[in-house]
Amino acid sequence: MSKDKRKRRWVLKSQSRLRSSSLVIAFLILFSTIFVACSASSLKHIREHTYPPNFNYITSEQLHTTMSRLAQKVTKLDLIMNEIEEPGKIQTQEAVGILLEMEAMTASLGTEGWPSNHQEVSGHISEFRQELVAARRALLAQPPGFYLARTISEACAHCHETR
Repeated sequence: MSKDKRKRRWVLKSQSRLRSSSLVIAFLILFSTIFVACSASSLKHIREHTYPPNFNYITSEQLHTTMSRLAQKVTKLDLIMNEIEEPGKIQTQEAVGILLEMEAMTASLGTEGWPSNHQEVSGHISEFRQELVAARRALLAQPPGFYLARTISEACAHCHETR
């Protein structure tokens, strides 16, 4: 094989490698552009068009934050309810306030009857909310009933026992 043919082959191979490299770079640029464009806010906008209107999309961050805050409230409620045999009026009012806060927190985890991307949450959040309401109403009754408020942590264990 002559020098010219070898040189031409080398040039053709180099051009082919250059095209391949350019193609890889183009794909990397395209991928990074798509990645940046699909930030959380962009994904939220896309979800509005890809999920049915009655679907409640819960981000992992939202789920973990809310569950963590609920756990703190349950701990605080347990401390109040176990403080003395018959909690006084001040402790009862504080417990009612905690239950109201917990009810409000559960609203961010879904509306009753609407599906979400977290099946466990969708399947049990309305039951948990009903237990919170029942415990709050029992505390506000005359005479106040303390049993349901004392068992709220057991309601949490219903879903979390396997974890």
